[in-house]
Amino acid sequence: MPEAKTFLLSEIEEGFNVPIKKIVEHLSSKGYTVENNPNSKIGSAEYNILYDEFYAQKKWKNTDERFVVYLDIMGFKDFVSRNKHEAVHGTLEKVLGFIKDAEGFSNTGFTTDENGKKTQFETIHITMFSDSIFLFSKDNTRLSFAMITIAAYTLFVDAITNCIPMKGAMACGLISVDREQHIYCGQPLIDAHLLQEDVNYYGVVAHHSIDKFFLDNEVDEFHRNCFKDFKTPLKSGNIVHRNLNWFAALDFWGMFRQDIPKKEFEKEIEKLKAITSGAPRKYIDNTIDAFNSIYYPKPSS
Repeated sequence: MPEAKTFLLSEIEEGFNVPIKKIVEHLSSKGYTVENNPNSKIGSAEYNILYDEFYAQKKWKNTDERFVVYLDIMGFKDFVSRNKHEAVHGTLEKVLGFIKDAEGFSNTGFTTDENGKKTQFETIHITMFSDSIFLFSKDNTRLSFAMITIAAYTLFVDAITNCIPMKGAMACGLISVDREQHIYCGQPLIDAHLLQEDVNYYGVVAHHSIDKFFLDNEVDEFHRNCFKDFKTPLKSGNIVHRNLNWFAALDFWGMFRQDIPKKEFEKEIEKLKAITSGAPRKYIDNTIDAFNSIYYPKPSS
């Protein structure tokens, strides 16, 4: 039987941004005795209690430290000029379906409001305007990082397997997400937009603010493996950056085994070649190079 999942109190403290003393006190009130020690371990039952208390109940703030993923649908302007309005509208409806799927994977669970009514709580908020898609997390905890990574994986792969290629970038920092007034602003939005403009393949590149997050936090092995460092195809040249390894998600179960999704990748590349000619094919060539950089790296001379 697989070993039961355990969590260090230090991980819970950082992930939920709650002092260990408060964690221990809350578990004690629920009948669980845990030593007030960063190295103390708890199981899934205790974790779920803490999750409901300290994360699910946390309200969205209009302005908070959070993650953002900015995605751009490739070739959209040309697609609009060459197709009837109904076809364009249908494509955007399909993308909206991908967005709902991505939110569904990330926004799981319920909380209780002040009137005792159970409502689904949000970890991720996604909005779209024309060919631009923005994914925002609730905050900058490790849990939110995990959820926005899953959402980006899901959305990107859904799009690419339906011949809707994208490119984008991820950043973090102080961001305002005022959904009532439709105000979205913050330096990380600009950072993600500018980096996305430089991306020269179908992929999502991490801004250096994400590198700092990895440096400052003990990100678990699975989510570390969701990103790969390699010489990234940028318009300014091939430069080493951390990238979302969306290729792995082409084979969902293989992703957990860390298999090489060669057949799945080749299948999607052939589909993209069937709808792309001329200069835009450089994105396909560069995407192949990116795939090979991760799974078939050339030995350093």
